[in-house]
Amino acid sequence: MPDLLVVIAVSLIGTLVLHRFDWFEALYAFTRPYESLQIDNLLIVVVFTAIGATIICVRRSMEMRRQYEQRLKAEGRMETLALTDALTGLANRRHLYGALKQKLGASPTDAHGFAVCIFDLDRFKPINDIHGHLVGDQLLQQIAQRAQAQLRSGDLLARLGGDEFALIVNTSSADEDISGLAQRLISSLSEPFRIDQLVCHVGASMGIAFAQGGTSQTPDALLQKADLALYRAKTEGRGTFRFYQDAMDAKIHERTLIELELREAVEQRQIHPYFQPLVCLRDSRIEGYEVLARWIHPTWGPVSPERFIKIAEEAGLIGEISLSLLEQACEQARDWPKGTYLSLNISPVQFRDPQLSTKICDILYKAGFPAACLEIEITENALVHDVDVARNTLMSLKARGMTLALDDFGTGYSSLQHLRSLPFDKLKIDQSFVMNMSESGESRKLVKAIIAMSHSLGLKTTAEGIETHAHALRLTQMGCETGQGYLFGKPAPQACQTLEVSGAA
Repeated sequence: MPDLLVVIAVSLIGTLVLHRFDWFEALYAFTRPYESLQIDNLLIVVVFTAIGATIICVRRSMEMRRQYEQRLKAEGRMETLALTDALTGLANRRHLYGALKQKLGASPTDAHGFAVCIFDLDRFKPINDIHGHLVGDQLLQQIAQRAQAQLRSGDLLARLGGDEFALIVNTSSADEDISGLAQRLISSLSEPFRIDQLVCHVGASMGIAFAQGGTSQTPDALLQKADLALYRAKTEGRGTFRFYQDAMDAKIHERTLIELELREAVEQRQIHPYFQPLVCLRDSRIEGYEVLARWIHPTWGPVSPERFIKIAEEAGLIGEISLSLLEQACEQARDWPKGTYLSLNISPVQFRDPQLSTKICDILYKAGFPAACLEIEITENALVHDVDVARNTLMSLKARGMTLALDDFGTGYSSLQHLRSLPFDKLKIDQSFVMNMSESGESRKLVKAIIAMSHSLGLKTTAEGIETHAHALRLTQMGCETGQGYLFGKPAPQACQTLEVSGAA
């Protein structure tokens, strides 16, 4: 319809033009010899149609050009969006990967003059969980702005996802140049952030890997090296940075191998319970046993818990290991004197499982072991991650009749508020205080104060690390009820029925 209107308009304009310049008389004179064929009318139609068609083609061409330009702009915007993190406005993982490929060039062996840094936040998750994702998103935006302000022209900052970020940093002076930037950025992110009336404190850890000429490199390899360095920084205290070293590959290979073997060990029940006696200091009677994990590998032999427990937590295997230990321990406990209890340590990671108390009770029910004879130990650090989750789990365990003990008291982050509001029955005094009582008057005072405080709160106490008769006697005089340590027996695969050392108290 628009095109028809254009033809009609062109025809009217053409008619006026022909009439104005007397072109009709000239055309009439030309066509008089051919009046019988009415060629004049035919020529007029042809001329007007050609003019209209030409104008339509020009108009269509201009419209197609406009549509093409709009399409190019839209594709440009889409490409920009595809390379940009929607929340922070930084480059995203795809953009970072493309920039790395471009820097490495067609010949990765010639790459030099830049480093890849990966950093993540040390205390972001609790803020996000407690205050909600809206606060978490605003915090990430402020972090992106503050980190961007530390960069120089030509450096690229990208958000990889969650609270993990990456940098491509141009450098010519290697370690010194990057060290200064890393320290400034970490210090900047350690300063408090304000969101409305909320003040948030986070920190950052960073791993750094240099692009090195002369070796075949890929973006994935560089990012993996930076990630290994980040892992080292986080395991060595957080709030710092580490450079990638070749030895890290060996360490991560060892860790991966342990994790693979650990998964098989869990499936084949190669991790067994060892029992260390818990002794009543007043009459030297064994009242219970703490269950400790021991891994006897068929090739490596005994594997220290220090080597595999943390890996089990990170790999999500610790819950399965704890429940397996409890099941095996309950099988042995069938022949124990009535009233002898088990003490099982629960990892902070397990408190995220809302079905924890149900799983424990199912094992106790199948084994015929009374819930009242199971003592659950948790460390103080378990309360830091999420007090509300810990409280719900502890209340559920308590309601099912189990005893609750706060382990390693004095070394973590618990407070008197936790002791008052959470349903603990016992405090376990960390062995570092007990073992130093002979040499340190401060340790003796601290142990005495913990025992007195426990009694004032209606809690019992267990002292760990007792290795001498003098320690046992002093703790008894202080009013400590239960003792544990090498003086009474080392962890063993079978629970002993009598003390290895007589007259311990």
